Amino acid sequence: MEGSLALAQKMLFGLPHAQPGGLVLTWCLFVTTIALSVPLSYLLVCLCSKRHWFQVASGASFALLRAIPPLVIIFTIDFFLPLETFTKGILALTVYSMSHLVPIFAKYIHLYPENLDRVENVLKLGLLARYARLRAHWVFKKSFPAMHTHFVSLFKDTSIVILIGLLELSALTNLLASRAYRLSDWLTIFAICSALYFFNVQLLNLVGDRLRHTVFRSTHRMTRSIN
Repeated sequence: MEGSLALAQKMLFGLPHAQPGGLVLTWCLFVTTIALSVPLSYLLVCLCSKRHWFQVASGASFALLRAIPPLVIIFTIDFFLPLETFTKGILALTVYSMSHLVPIFAKYIHLYPENLDRVENVLKLGLLARYARLRAHWVFKKSFPAMHTHFVSLFKDTSIVILIGLLELSALTNLLASRAYRLSDWLTIFAICSALYFFNVQLLNLVGDRLRHTVFRSTHRMTRSIN
């Protein structure tokens, strides 16, 4: 039983020579990916919204990128870029997330209501204020369910995060092969994994529901007061 509990600790914090790792590494990469991919995707969509050829080029590029398995993106970055492992992981996950977020944001930028556009004209907002205030809130509010689904799926796909640290994965494989675990040990390990998985996914769903009913609820107070 001590072996299974020790392995469960490594699932949480990583191996002694590769920390942070495990679930801690997963959350670090996950939060950093959100912090980078969401603003970068929205900024790219805003820059391309008034240029048809840029829209076509970016749409085609990200459509092609979505067709590539995420692990191929990770291994390609790992092969061509001499960066730290953590940096390569963030870059891979950010690019992968942008390939999903850019078309979502582009769809709602295109569907932006004309009445809100007239409100912006009445308020005489500049280009930066338009995209950073009213449009940003409206686009994020409308696209939040799709964003939430994407990031929950990204978190679920633990193979992406695990394979970022190939050395950690190899060491874990050797650790499993070097010891004879009993059935009770394996059941304990699987139970811990299931509990961690269930807890984290439920936490993400709870945070998503909370944001949906607070930050992204109904309409923006500025447009509501004007209308």
